[in-house]
Amino acid sequence: MTLPGLDRVEWSTLRHAYGSAGDVPELLRRIAEDQDAPDAVSDLTNKIYHQGGFVCSAATAALPFMVLLAGAAEVTVRRRVVELLGHLAGQAVHAAPRNVARGWRPAWQAALPSLLALLDDADVEVRRGLTRALSEAAADADPVVTALCDRYSREEDPAVRTGIILAVGELAAGCSADVLPEAAIWLRGLREHADPQVRLAAAVALDQAIAAQRLGTDLDTLIEALGDDGIGVWRDVPWVCAMPARLTEHYGGSAARLVGWVDGRLGDDATTRTEVSLAFIGHRDADRRVGAVRAAAEVFSTWRSPGERLLPALAERTADPAGAVRAYATHVLAAAGEETDQYRDLLAARLSDDQRLSPHGDGRISDIAAWGLAWRHDPRCLPHLLDRLGDRELGYGTAIAHGYVSYATTLPAVQEVLAPLREHADVLLPAIRERLRDGGHELRRALAGLLEQWGEASAPAVPELVDLLGTETHPHGAFALGAIGPAAGPAGPVIERLLRRPSEPPGTWNARVSAVALPWAYWRITGDPEPALAAIGGMLDARSDEWGRREHWLCLADLGTHATAHIDRIRGHIDRQNTWEQVFAAHALYRITGDPEPAVQVLCQAVWPLASGKGLPVAWAALRYLAEMGASAEGCHRVLRDVLGSDRRHGTDGGWRRLTQDRELRELAAGILRSAEV
Repeated sequence: MTLPGLDRVEWSTLRHAYGSAGDVPELLRRIAEDQDAPDAVSDLTNKIYHQGGFVCSAATAALPFMVLLAGAAEVTVRRRVVELLGHLAGQAVHAAPRNVARGWRPAWQAALPSLLALLDDADVEVRRGLTRALSEAAADADPVVTALCDRYSREEDPAVRTGIILAVGELAAGCSADVLPEAAIWLRGLREHADPQVRLAAAVALDQAIAAQRLGTDLDTLIEALGDDGIGVWRDVPWVCAMPARLTEHYGGSAARLVGWVDGRLGDDATTRTEVSLAFIGHRDADRRVGAVRAAAEVFSTWRSPGERLLPALAERTADPAGAVRAYATHVLAAAGEETDQYRDLLAARLSDDQRLSPHGDGRISDIAAWGLAWRHDPRCLPHLLDRLGDRELGYGTAIAHGYVSYATTLPAVQEVLAPLREHADVLLPAIRERLRDGGHELRRALAGLLEQWGEASAPAVPELVDLLGTETHPHGAFALGAIGPAAGPAGPVIERLLRRPSEPPGTWNARVSAVALPWAYWRITGDPEPALAAIGGMLDARSDEWGRREHWLCLADLGTHATAHIDRIRGHIDRQNTWEQVFAAHALYRITGDPEPAVQVLCQAVWPLASGKGLPVAWAALRYLAEMGASAEGCHRVLRDVLGSDRRHGTDGGWRRLTQDRELRELAAGILRSAEV
């Protein structure tokens, strides 16, 4: 097909996410002429949509040509073009107005009639994708909803009909008083439909369209539809879709996706979400069980009260025939801490379970079980962990990852798994020392971090840690040696030589951290604080990019009364705008003076956002320091009582990390309040 007028556009004057839009016409031609069309549409999407947040001038110019492509029967990627149009329409509504190209709105209005005409297209895949794309056109809710409702009566494909219902639900709230009442009446009528899947779609749509109509009130409808044999229709509905075949073993198929999608739509309705999970967690269909156990994990990691009912059901699923079900159930028991201590034998039973957790990496259910036992100081984990330490594939990662949104069967980093096993250091150290000798940089860094946490118990590994001082991992080796203290005596002369002749070029991360880590380690090992005090004095006066790292502040605080000469400069940092810097400086001031009062107010201020549900990492750090001080901290008592009285779990991450973060927060809050009562 041809794209009339394509060469009349001055593309080189337009912009996309990567700069000049001069390459856009060639991508449009490749799609039109079916020259690697899938790659071309992927490249076009990356350039004019990227990760969202804007509508660029190139997208505005490309819009009429994309509409032509979407309507041309000979184009092989029509549905993907339609999906891209939907993404752009959504960004035009949700992005900041300054980030939407000036000509987008009139261009979209001109294109909309042609898009609405595609509701009658002969290609069912185009019609299916179009329902989702049109649901993004909130600025044109009236004409789009009218066209969708009109098409419904003529549509024969169940997935398109379902998509129409959902799209009307998402758009209805933006309709005018002329259209909204009829749309609401139409949706309510579908609530009485004979097909349970239509009733489910209508219930979800009404929840979106009408504030007073909550999805949780339709529990019977949800359970009936999710248990019905007709749920296969959702494989072709863009809101749910099928799971790629290569992933179903690990994450379930379309039924699991549907259960998870419904669970997500229920939002803060913990009661209904719990009921839906329990209704299918023991279902005869393994795919539904996968969705239910994953939904149960989401609910349990968000609220505390459902645990009484969910934990026994999850415990039973640890022996489920389906690997994905076992993985999620075992994972929750491992991460839940003391709430699941009574199930440690179930964790031990999974130490031989070699079911893989994903198509990527070598993590297995047995790794989950060993992690859960390690965090309970249960020595039954040791043989498995020793095997893993000796394997080429470690199973566990080496970087501590944050930012989880939903519950997944991801594993902690190896140093997190092993950290609680200090009392078994004699058993684990030979394998750890071997990996320090033959492992890569990332593994050596992780294991050095572990040995730093173990402190003096890591003394047998001093030779390997000294060897790290001549590698790119040397700051981590220095911290570990400093944590070991006088027992790391052989490292003293090596560190002294490095202090005289630094091995890192100035300005690098290693150089900035080593400038404090090495003299700090030298003090911890030899008892001589002067090099550390000189380094820290220089850092306190340096530019902001040379100072302020967490590692620097911890070393300063650890020097205690030796750093008395720096008190005035530390007080200056308490007045800075950066909350982290304030908290670190307040803690250092306390460690130097022994007086908690100047620090308490600063630390309490960092805790206050918890009262409004904002889980900022700095609040956890502030509470750790308040707990260390044993001060009354009256300024945050009310917040801490609210935390302890809340059913919602608090955390900076979602998934399993929220369980661990909430547990630590509650322990800290309870300890601080107890100290105030003494």
